Amino acid sequence: MSTSGGSEEPGQRGAVQTIDCETHPDRYELQYQLFRLRKKFEEAKKRYRQEKEVWLKEKEMLLRELAEIQLEVKAEKQDVEKTSQETREVFGSERKEQKQLLANIHSAAMDLRKQLETSERNWSKEKMELLEQFDHERKQWESQLKDMQRKIEQVLYLAYVKYHAETLWKDVKMLLPI
Repeated sequence: MSTSGGSEEPGQRGAVQTIDCETHPDRYELQYQLFRLRKKFEEAKKRYRQEKEVWLKEKEMLLRELAEIQLEVKAEKQDVEKTSQETREVFGSERKEQKQLLANIHSAAMDLRKQLETSERNWSKEKMELLEQFDHERKQWESQLKDMQRKIEQVLYLAYVKYHAETLWKDVKMLLPI
């Protein structure tokens, strides 16, 4: 009994070492794939944050420009209303230019407002697309992770079966008279 117990242990170590040698590259390959997937996910998150930050800065700039233009429009409107009838008659051509300028400023303000609204709609669409893309990639990564886990389990199961088959074969050899 003690002889067979002592002889099984080195054989077991050899089988485990053989199993490790056989599964070691697969395990590292799976770990490397998982690392690459995580890195890709982090890069996508970083890109999303950067694009959002750029968009928010652009939105803030457009809102400031819009506020400035609206203040200018308001100031111009007040200036125009304050001028007297005599000044209006004397400076009729200037008044027309001011009205044209006011109309241009107002038009520019409306254009900026439209651009801002369009930009917000586009950002909403782009955000939804990015979220859908991130969700799709996350699902792919989860699927790949499950596949990797399944493959690892298969390799471990095969190693387990091989180890026990070798052990059983050694026991059968010991029992059979040669």
